[in-house]
Amino acid sequence: MKPKKRSSMVGDITLAGDNKHFIPEAAIEKEYGVCDLDRTGSGVVLPDLKKPNRLSAEEEEWASTAKTIFSKYDSNGDNCICYDELRTLLTAISPEFTKKDVDSLLEEADVNKDGIIQFDEFVDWLMRPASTSLGRAIVGYSDCFKVLFDVYDKSSSGSITAQDFMDCHVLMQAALRLNETSDDSCKADPLNLETDHEEAFKAIDKDGGGSLSFLEFVDWMKAHIPKDMNQKDCMVFTKNLADMLKDSFHHMELREEGYINDDILASKITELAKTTRALHAGLQEKKTDAKPQWSEPPTGLSVDRLKSTHMGFRPLRKERVREVHWECLCLPMPGNYEDAQSRVWVAEVMRRVFWKDARKGCTVEDPEYYVYNRKAFSWNRVASDSSDTFQDTVEHLKPGVALFCLLKTAANFGTKINWQEIQLALEGGVDMKFIKQADMDKYNNYMRDFAFETRKGEGLLDPDATKATQLKRSEDWLYETLQVKPRVVMATLSDLKIVEVDPAWEEVEGV
Repeated sequence: MKPKKRSSMVGDITLAGDNKHFIPEAAIEKEYGVCDLDRTGSGVVLPDLKKPNRLSAEEEEWASTAKTIFSKYDSNGDNCICYDELRTLLTAISPEFTKKDVDSLLEEADVNKDGIIQFDEFVDWLMRPASTSLGRAIVGYSDCFKVLFDVYDKSSSGSITAQDFMDCHVLMQAALRLNETSDDSCKADPLNLETDHEEAFKAIDKDGGGSLSFLEFVDWMKAHIPKDMNQKDCMVFTKNLADMLKDSFHHMELREEGYINDDILASKITELAKTTRALHAGLQEKKTDAKPQWSEPPTGLSVDRLKSTHMGFRPLRKERVREVHWECLCLPMPGNYEDAQSRVWVAEVMRRVFWKDARKGCTVEDPEYYVYNRKAFSWNRVASDSSDTFQDTVEHLKPGVALFCLLKTAANFGTKINWQEIQLALEGGVDMKFIKQADMDKYNNYMRDFAFETRKGEGLLDPDATKATQLKRSEDWLYETLQVKPRVVMATLSDLKIVEVDPAWEEVEGV
């Protein structure tokens, strides 16, 4: 296979010494960590690659929306959301939120417990699916839940009493039981209607206050919304149910007052049963077998261990080598995995060997491909007839996911990445045509300006120094100090319209 151009993803390794033997395995282990070399010969055959599903347009828009929301409510521009700013954000969504609600949401979003929501925490909070994140549910789906909340809140008091909840719950239960069908696929329980209303209410009323706040209602509803359901579809289902409940209550009042007969009321209850089943069918329909392109790496996956394995297959004579530039890229294969630990991870390794003999110059080796053995915590070489699978995986990656993989590989799958590693990853993105050189320059210029303005605002620059000197000191600060999550790098690239952030990794912790 013709090797593709790669940028060095994990830095340069210098090999020196007078030993005239091949680099022994013990030295490899000392240099790169534990080594479990696979010398079986033929290599591992990778599973057939299935093309991953593309994300919906709504999800692609959401990533950008999350950044816009942060910018709008970070009123003092300190790159964090404080209590008052969060309260302003929530009040703009609904006046129903109380001080207790604001405290609860701040606690959920504030991962490091410093009393504020930092930019990366805010993005993490809103990028998680609505089914698991109150932040995403409130900001993205509150309108959908509010229309149903207002029907449950029959007295318009701002909270749902036990009696209000019972009226709605029991009415839907009765509608379904009076209109049972023989088709098992129509057996609906979208809102835990099979559960007794008292038991259901108690489970939702987590603080035991005797009534349901809007936040508690959202917390209950979000569990019923599949993570891939967009706001538009959610609104259709919840509004239809809300309208039918409201209409059913109205017809019950008309029947009590003698304005309509039992047949008309029964017809309305039948419509309510159909709407409830439609909600159930809609939620089930959205639970598709999504094939994400990113999930949490398996335990023990390491770029250092990958290099160690490769050195065992392709040893070098230390006395002849000046230095080696490693070019590595680790990728998760697309597919549907219930357990993230079982996802197949593959890697490409290529070396640029710089020889001490100037006449030999630099040798660019053909790439080798490996698959991670999660049970043995080791990398196994891929059979030659499966090597094309790696290229197929790369070709099917969206730029956002591909660049994120480059960043994570450069960081050796740690939770933080430094400036030099960011540069290596971006160079790889340019080489592989996921971004343009102009895009990398745009990001770098933005970060240099950010460093300059930040240090200037903190009084850390010598006011008597020239502008060029101040800029140079600011750039030095990036190299010496900057440590961020790869996800934060992606958020900045998204803000600059360089790449669209894929929420494929939104549930992954510590990325």
